[in-house]
This record gives sequence, C-alpha cells and structure tokens, in this order.
Amino acid sequence: LFEVYLQNINSQVTKLDILDIEMTNMQDLVQLSLDTARNKLLTVSTIFSLVSMCLGLSAMVGSLFGMNLRNGHEDDSSAFIAVSVSLACVSLVTCLSLGALLVYTGVLVK
Repeated sequence: LFEVYLQNINSQVTKLDILDIEMTNMQDLVQLSLDTARNKLLTVSTIFSLVSMCLGLSAMVGSLFGMNLRNGHEDDSSAFIAVSVSLACVSLVTCLSLGALLVYTGVLVK
C-alpha cells in the first residue's frame, strides 16, 4: 500500500518537474521575444537619430546663409536654390554614407 502511494508521489513530483521546465522554457521564449522587439526599437531609434543629425547639419549651414552676414551672394537670384539643392544633396549623401557605414560595421542589419 505504501509502495503505491510512493509511486503516485514520485509520479506527481516528476510531473511538477516537467511543468517547471516548461515554465522556464516559456520564460526564456518570452524574454527572447522581448529582446527582439527591443532590438527593433533600437534600430529604428538609430535610424531616426542618423536622419535628424544629417538634417541638423543642413539646417545649421542653411541658417548661417540665412543670417544677415555678408557672403557675396545677397543679390544673386539663384543663390537660394543653389544652396538649398546643394545642402539637400550633401545631407542625402551624408545620411546614405553613414547608413552604409553602420550596415557595414554591423550596427544596423539590412
């Protein structure tokens, strides 16, 4: 009679051990899922920071041309368009170059 009870207790302990292992595996799976989501958010944050840095650089140069400083182009009618287009091109090239550098170094994944 005691042997039957002992076998039932051992069976229940084994079931509890299996349940504990399954809970640990589920915790690890949820942790990996959260890590993946965090990494995606960090990637998006890095991309936004890169774009805002490039646009900030162009805004700084544009603001210097917009101040009341003598630069020799005050009366030129095409100076605004030339500066705007050149700053947009420089900003785009800088952003793409830094993005390619981050992909090359492995910081950003394609």
